[in-house]
Amino acid sequence: MNQVQEKELGVLKEVIKVIEVNDLHYCAIGGTCLGAVRHKGFIPWDDDIDIVMPRKEYEILRRDLYKQLPEHLKKLDYDTSESDLLLFTKFHDIRTTMIEKTVIGFPDRFTGAWVDVFPLDGRPDNHFCRKIWYVYYIFLMASNTRRRYPKAKIESPRGLIKELYGSILKKFFRYNFFTDALFSFLSKYDISMTETAIWNGADRLIAKKYNYDMSFESTFFTDTISVPFENISIRIPRRYHDYLTTHFGDYMQLPPENERGKLHDICISDMEKPYSYYAKLISEGKIDLK
Repeated sequence: MNQVQEKELGVLKEVIKVIEVNDLHYCAIGGTCLGAVRHKGFIPWDDDIDIVMPRKEYEILRRDLYKQLPEHLKKLDYDTSESDLLLFTKFHDIRTTMIEKTVIGFPDRFTGAWVDVFPLDGRPDNHFCRKIWYVYYIFLMASNTRRRYPKAKIESPRGLIKELYGSILKKFFRYNFFTDALFSFLSKYDISMTETAIWNGADRLIAKKYNYDMSFESTFFTDTISVPFENISIRIPRRYHDYLTTHFGDYMQLPPENERGKLHDICISDMEKPYSYYAKLISEGKIDLK
């Protein structure tokens, strides 16, 4: 376990403590679940932790219970960052620094070592209804992005159309209008009532990028067991073999060495200094990351 992973594990311990004390539920997903099964902890080259919670419980944690976390842990979501376009919450250690290259220019999205917490949503079981669901989801997602996105440099006709659309939305809709509408829309299908579950409606978007589906059987995440993860225990699907096979295929097979890189493009990583230290240097022009 490297220094970044050690700090992230510390964040996870505190988040799990709040979840369990308040009788809520969570489940490790993605590389975190895979690491628990294959490595009994972090995948050696992994650089983050991912867990999911049913939408209603996620909102309780995101809106209120996060205040029970220690003072050095803060949340990053659309409530705390005007430029945040994500549909999930990061809980991070403000005493550390992990700044992604994609957020340079947006200091309100700078973070320390983090844990990602995703809301779990259902979706229509009927194929036709699901297609309509996706169309409306993509409309809300695109509108939310354009309403929240700062004014961009126009470099193409497509960019001009996006900027004009964003200008109209900024004029007629309050800042969080589409974010709230999106979350309300996604919450309509509880995972206890649907055959499949997704996080953030993301299967259509992330599947295209990573070439795999992000929708899974709802029961993967409602029926969990506790397993070792480094020096703690975490919850993963009881049917973890089925889940991991759906997500990764032959998950016990290590990928080629050239595919074992970190998932995030981190431009500043420092587990000894707070990200506010680097934010100040960047704002003063003492660090040029372009």
